[in-house]
Amino acid sequence: MSDEKITQLIRKVHEDELHKKIVREILDESDDDQDVALIGKLNELLGRVDSSPSTVLSFPKKNIRLAEAVLMAAAGQNLGSWYAAPLVFSSEGIVVDIRKVIGSSNEVDVYIHSHTTDTSLIEKNLDPFRGQTLLFKLSSDGNELMSADIYVDPTGQRAEGVGKIRDLGDDDLLGDIQLDVVPDE
Repeated sequence: MSDEKITQLIRKVHEDELHKKIVREILDESDDDQDVALIGKLNELLGRVDSSPSTVLSFPKKNIRLAEAVLMAAAGQNLGSWYAAPLVFSSEGIVVDIRKVIGSSNEVDVYIHSHTTDTSLIEKNLDPFRGQTLLFKLSSDGNELMSADIYVDPTGQRAEGVGKIRDLGDDDLLGDIQLDVVPDE
């Protein structure tokens, strides 16, 4: 016999022994005793989970940013008057007109329309929401200022609805202001 044949036979015997050893270990680990112990441990852990308070996390809904602008120095300096004039998001072609309901402390009517006579920009932004009523949120630096259920008309050129203004106390309204859509899931 040649050296190569002997080496191949030795390797084959070694592989066979290794395979037999692996099969024996698997059979040993799958004894009935271990299965009962394992099932008992699993039942114990499941019992703990059932008796403990829920640890299921719900992720916040993803908001769709419709428009954003930086408040300038001439903007209203308190929450009492920031909505007195329409908010213009010129880069998105959107005007948000918020009108306080007479006799209410925090209810408002909200009207969204085009900034110019060319409605193509607002149509592009409202296109995914045509014919739907959605939750719109207006916020400044993470503080929600207003939430409203707003219906977007089928043309995508205007939207209107009702909402509520959040009272932030006497804090100054500074920084960026964002208009987000919260889609239904």
